[in-house]
Amino acid sequence: MTIGIAGRIGGRGRGVRTLPGARGVAALLLLAAAACSEGAKDPTGGTNNPPPAPPPDTVVASVDVSPATLELSVGETKQFQATPKTAKGATLSKPVAWRSTDTTIATVSAQGLVKALKVGQVSIVASAAGKDGSAPVRVVGIPEIVVTSPTVAIESMAGALSPEPKTVGVNGQGGTVTGLAVQVAYAPGLPAGWLTASLSGTTTNATLSLKAETGLLPAATYNATVTIRAARADIAPKTVNVVFTVKPRPPITTASDRHTCALNRDAEVFCWGYNNTGQAVVGGAQTILSPTQIMPDKRFVQVTAGELFTCVLHATGKTYCWGTGYLGGGVASTKGPITEVNGPAFASIAAGYRHVCGLTAAGEAYCWGINPYGQLGDGTKTDRPTPVRVAGGLKFTTLTAGESHTCGLTAAGEAYCWGAGLYGVLGNNATTDATSPTKVAGAVAFAAIEAGKSHTCALTAAGQAYCWGYGGLAQLGDGARENRSAPVAIGGALRFSRITGGDSQTCAIATSGEAYCWGYNSKGYLGTGTTNYELTPARVLGAQQWRAIGSGNSQTCAATVQDTFFCWGFNQNGAVGDGSTADRAQPVQITLKR
Repeated sequence: MTIGIAGRIGGRGRGVRTLPGARGVAALLLLAAAACSEGAKDPTGGTNNPPPAPPPDTVVASVDVSPATLELSVGETKQFQATPKTAKGATLSKPVAWRSTDTTIATVSAQGLVKALKVGQVSIVASAAGKDGSAPVRVVGIPEIVVTSPTVAIESMAGALSPEPKTVGVNGQGGTVTGLAVQVAYAPGLPAGWLTASLSGTTTNATLSLKAETGLLPAATYNATVTIRAARADIAPKTVNVVFTVKPRPPITTASDRHTCALNRDAEVFCWGYNNTGQAVVGGAQTILSPTQIMPDKRFVQVTAGELFTCVLHATGKTYCWGTGYLGGGVASTKGPITEVNGPAFASIAAGYRHVCGLTAAGEAYCWGINPYGQLGDGTKTDRPTPVRVAGGLKFTTLTAGESHTCGLTAAGEAYCWGAGLYGVLGNNATTDATSPTKVAGAVAFAAIEAGKSHTCALTAAGQAYCWGYGGLAQLGDGARENRSAPVAIGGALRFSRITGGDSQTCAIATSGEAYCWGYNSKGYLGTGTTNYELTPARVLGAQQWRAIGSGNSQTCAATVQDTFFCWGFNQNGAVGDGSTADRAQPVQITLKR
């Protein structure tokens, strides 16, 4: 508002205002002050004064975007989060707007969901109250699942311990694959459930473990497909084909004083012969003339017979025994039921006269039973109702047990024996007992070892046979009837693949497939068709080609390469198993039937 003052002293002119009085001047000043207090009006009717500044704790200073960086494959989506913050880092609740710097590579929704469209590099920007935050996004192609072995072959033997797991590497090509899972499908018409497939993780660079369980599978070839899938449906699954070959288990025989047991090709166990203490068939007659199946619902790795008992090794590594004596369950048993041995899992077992030894997969030897001569090898002569570790810390690849002694081979082919030393049966150039392993004399490396009642024989990798111990009945095969306290070579030019010892006889399979026996022969123990002593190896009658053999005190049984089964020798108590009690001086076929 403008106030003009004009006047002419002493008179009034036209168009000229005269000065107001004092009261008028005061009124004008009040109006001017009021006008100033209202402020000048802008053309829209507002004022020209700025609004007051907001408090600093409500001002957006930055926008945090998470994740801070990201890699996506084409077609993949990912949720981003944006957090507006004050200058002091306090979180604010403000509206956020999203945008992509290149919508041909990746788009982003109003809620921050990013979708990858094509390979490239892009930034995702979040804005709030004029402030921006961003995160780089790398878009790659759709990754692939890659396996190091598309086909895996696994082998086992019917009734044997399940093989070790096979592993396959699972990798990502063109990016990381997440959310991995496996599924097993079995070939139609064949048994299922024998394969377990598992992953070490759910992202690529994982390991697929394949475990085949032999269990009760008969000899055959089994197929399964393992499918590896990702969480994303657009990533192609990868398959691994598993071929599981279960080979027939050759018939295996074991014989003791007057009874015999064997495994057929399906790993089923049968026993027959003298049964006065239940050593052949629990609850059976005193004499069992023909093979009778034991525990028909199970399959076994091995069967071994002592004088008054029998033990079997199950595919799980558990050992079961029945009969009379220390059966490994902690107490002595008479005509006891089938008893599970209270000890570690074994890979093989061997029965002596009244003791048993087992070998773990790690090569540790354990024994139990009577121990008057130290045949348990634990450094004492104390009977043990359950397995005890053999002293000395040696690791063995095989064990064998005689009447009162035990022997084993190390991986280097060194032979060790312990127990009764009479007749030089320990092979250490002595005839004294040893309560812990003592090394067999000589520098010969052996590949196999088998104990008879009071003598021991072993084979080199080349098939050369050596024997030592009691030789009074020519069972050492060296052309004499003398005891030997160290190994002596036998057989001349013959080379053998298997060897077994009984009481008064020894038998072996030549590398050519023929069977040979030597020693005492009054009841046809040698299978030669006569009852003559044989001081050196004499061929067993018949044209069969043999692959497995086992001797008891006075009988021997063997399996051919066609898996037929034969026995011969002393048969008063039915130990030959042909349904009679007549001695057999040459092999007669035995049927191992269910």
